[in-house]
Amino acid sequence: MNEDYFSAPLPPRLLTTRTPSQLLSLRPSTLPSASGSTTPGLQSKATIAISLPEGVYAQQQDGVNSSGSGSVTTAPSFSDSTSIKSFAPTLSTCDNDVESMLGEILEESDATFSGPFVEEIVDETEDDDTASEDEEEGLSEEELLVRWRAKRKHFFILSAAGKPIYSRYGNESIISSYIGVIQAIISFFADSSDTLQSFESGTHRFAVTSSGPIYLVAISSIGETPAQLRSQLDALYTQVLSTLTLSQLNKVFSQRFNFDLRRLLGGTEVFLDGLVDSMTRGSPQVLLSALECVKIRKAHRERINSILLKARSPNILYGLIVADQRLVSVIRPKRHSLHPPDLQLLFSMLFNAATFRDGGEHWTPICMPKFNSKGFLHAYIHFFQPEVCVVLISADKDAFFEMREMAASVIAGLKSSNLISHIAAAVSRYKPIDIIPGTPIRHFLYKSRQNVQFTMPDWGKINRRRIMTLYHKLHAAVHTKHSHLKVCFCSRKQEEALAWVLPAFELYVVAAPGAKREAVMKGAQRVVQWVRAEEERLFVIGGATF
Repeated sequence: MNEDYFSAPLPPRLLTTRTPSQLLSLRPSTLPSASGSTTPGLQSKATIAISLPEGVYAQQQDGVNSSGSGSVTTAPSFSDSTSIKSFAPTLSTCDNDVESMLGEILEESDATFSGPFVEEIVDETEDDDTASEDEEEGLSEEELLVRWRAKRKHFFILSAAGKPIYSRYGNESIISSYIGVIQAIISFFADSSDTLQSFESGTHRFAVTSSGPIYLVAISSIGETPAQLRSQLDALYTQVLSTLTLSQLNKVFSQRFNFDLRRLLGGTEVFLDGLVDSMTRGSPQVLLSALECVKIRKAHRERINSILLKARSPNILYGLIVADQRLVSVIRPKRHSLHPPDLQLLFSMLFNAATFRDGGEHWTPICMPKFNSKGFLHAYIHFFQPEVCVVLISADKDAFFEMREMAASVIAGLKSSNLISHIAAAVSRYKPIDIIPGTPIRHFLYKSRQNVQFTMPDWGKINRRRIMTLYHKLHAAVHTKHSHLKVCFCSRKQEEALAWVLPAFELYVVAAPGAKREAVMKGAQRVVQWVRAEEERLFVIGGATF
């Protein structure tokens, strides 16, 4: 399977034959407006397997698209830059009822569908939207409403009947009326046989996805494009399916259209909250649709693989060692592969919530939608170090003791080989200055498009959310539909930034303010050279199979 990030190219132009440095010297590239489109949310190829057997792929696709519910990963049929007015010809004759409802939600007197979107990246605090709800105890309803409206990003899940299913912020008394407004807006377009994808109101951007009997809505003033918000909604939908499976979701709503899904999701909100908080802070995994691995010596990774294979039990499907939300090692059957969204889902559950990080042993059912959305697998999870865990996945629900015995054998092998200390040491991230002494580069994201994996250095003292907002804008610039842009340079007051995209990789770089363009470009080239030299340490290539 090959990733397809771009539509069919237009006839080549002269500029595309020049080197990145020549392109930069010809004309500074500027970021597109926020209304520019981005790449459609296509499903990524397998992470660990270079190719996927046709039979397995067909089976997995049947699972994802079964029951006629559709998948939120389906690419939109129109450009993100297209105004929704062109899809709703009756909008101008409705006395702005929909716009009035939006203005009421956001308290914006100038709420319009075509209003300008704020392009500047504000200097904001890290925990602005992820503060503990304990701080809200004792506040009045009016104070709670003010705090709720001050959040710069919201996620909602509701049923087609308008029943609230999930909201990260606000209690039911606050969100119920707004959920009703959102459902009314979606129904307004549905009644015209239209599908609402996204729109803007003031400084807020709305993205909507419909998947069978439920709607997912993202509201953001941080700066993501509609396609980027929909990819985040896709991750949220995947989290819902991991608890229920697609078959169960369709079944309950086919029996009762107004079913309250919160009854089945009870107790799993902590995983949804953890995922939402991660995406609010900025998730490179979701932005790049890729997986991050621990940088460790190839010889050490191969020894870990050997220990996993030696301890393998008959009912094992996947065996993983995971550290700090990054993959260390994996074993899998030759005819099965792992998909980035499924692994991102698993890692988010492990590390964005404290449920499994108590040092105990856990046996839990989990649906991996890209593998098979119709049924459950069962995962044995054990954190044998504060940031390191073993995950053994089986299709047999009664295989707990078998997986437990295998895990004990794996941990014993890691201890006797002194590999646990090597894993613990490898968890610490490298710094840009360790790669290129004296470089102005502060941070970067490098994605290997063939392996569907990425690497990045330590965040250091930089503002993560502001930098991630900049990465979102760079990503949008080079993935605009029908764009041939390969190099994009952006100069801002707080930092200089560069995006560089080739068939083999994507590189996004942030440098110190005032850094010269040539120095940033040379630093980016040094990063690419370093990654190529360290590729077998940075990425899991192929993985171990049985």
